[in-house]
Amino acid sequence: YISLYKIIENMSDPFGIFKAARESLWPVLTSSGFVERGVLTPEEFVKAGDHLVHSCRTWNWESGEESKLRNYLPSDKQYLHISRVPSYRRVNSLQNAAVNEVVVKGSTESGGDWFSTEIVEKKSTIGLGDGVIVDISDMIEDNNENNNNENNNNEGEEKKEEQVVTPWTVEGAVDYDKLIRDFGCNHLTQDLIDRMERLTGKKMHRWLRRGMFFSHRDFSHILDLYEKGIKFYLYTGRGPSSNMHLGHMIPFMFTKWLQDVFGCPLVIQLTDDEKFLFKDVPLEEAHRLAFDNARDIIACGFDVKKTFIFSNLDYFHHMYPTILKIQKFCTYNQARAIFGFNGSDNIGKAAFPAVQAAPAFSAAFETVLHTKNMPCLIPCAIDQDAYFRMTRDVAPRLNYRKPSLIFCKFFPPLQGLTGKMSGSSVNGAVYITDDAKTIKNRINKHAFSGGQETMELQRKHGANLAVDVSYEWLRFFLEDDEKLADIGEKYSKGELLTGEVKKEL
Repeated sequence: YISLYKIIENMSDPFGIFKAARESLWPVLTSSGFVERGVLTPEEFVKAGDHLVHSCRTWNWESGEESKLRNYLPSDKQYLHISRVPSYRRVNSLQNAAVNEVVVKGSTESGGDWFSTEIVEKKSTIGLGDGVIVDISDMIEDNNENNNNENNNNEGEEKKEEQVVTPWTVEGAVDYDKLIRDFGCNHLTQDLIDRMERLTGKKMHRWLRRGMFFSHRDFSHILDLYEKGIKFYLYTGRGPSSNMHLGHMIPFMFTKWLQDVFGCPLVIQLTDDEKFLFKDVPLEEAHRLAFDNARDIIACGFDVKKTFIFSNLDYFHHMYPTILKIQKFCTYNQARAIFGFNGSDNIGKAAFPAVQAAPAFSAAFETVLHTKNMPCLIPCAIDQDAYFRMTRDVAPRLNYRKPSLIFCKFFPPLQGLTGKMSGSSVNGAVYITDDAKTIKNRINKHAFSGGQETMELQRKHGANLAVDVSYEWLRFFLEDDEKLADIGEKYSKGELLTGEVKKEL
């Protein structure tokens, strides 16, 4: 019979009445009806949910309210809950409306606090597509900031420079914890680093020990494969430019160390096509720069028998089938949402992300790797994550393995610990073609110091290591941990002067 209580309970909800009636009259499935009607038995639902939770960390099982438990499902697996996934349509709708948002407190088990949104007035949406969004956390911060300004009217306070991190632009003081939250990647924990050391029997690279490589996607999966003796390959790359500087070399130097430790093959992509599409560089010049940069990259000392370096312009026809498959499963709205393309961008820009994604799938290198589905690990800077979020999203639909990634922080310019080193600022960069005298002069003249203005003040107060470029560069390049700690302690106490630290560097 149909429960009178359920009907009364759902009187204000017609769909609720229908659900109550259906659940009372329709028996629980005992044989699969998925192929014919797209419905599951409870056993199939639990198995599918277990697989989803195991494969996608954004999904979790929930038990729900005790009064609403279904006896044909386990008590702790009543329904599936997804979190930390941006809703592009919702964000876009909020952009185009005047809204009030109230923070509603939630339990840790339910995913924490959430927003209750009330749309007050709809705005014009002319010229905006579904994919045009702003970052959710930026919206929240902007809203909170506006509320604080209204309540406190703190007009005299200096506004903190907002960080911008894209594959093409890095500005402001970078908050790496915020990037991890916004991008949805994971902290590279000490447990993972310790496990890697145990499995390889090698001392960890100083950039792992000191947190320069700080985040990852499924790096633990790579360690699982290595422990089982399953081979994987490395993939990294470079957008060619006239002069390579120290910031460019960080991923390559670390990749060389990874190749030595794991003994794995490596592919290096030189994106001369990207340089032509995104910068004002003639195609022939971009191709020439790729070969010039290749010489500098080779100098890192990669295993010549296990390393394949290629220019996109030269190797494109081999990757094209893989590129086409990726492009077919990524819509233009998705590309706009991820990369910020607009109506004035050339169509080559929208097509390029698939080109950078393709080397993450070994099918693009059948003549090199001799396999169609070898796992891939990508060491890169965190600003490249947008490309590989898209890549990982497409992978299951192509029956390819999702690539794993390990991310490094930006190598800072001489002017200060904000943003990243850029070749466009001559006095802020050290190029790999610079001689010793040029490097010394540039550091002495331009490296921002956390030391005090005078010797007396430095002896009294010591240096601020958190803003000192010379000490930060020592953290990157000085191998001896004890010596680094000794320099840091003496410099912060005033026992060392800025000139002495720069001389050490």
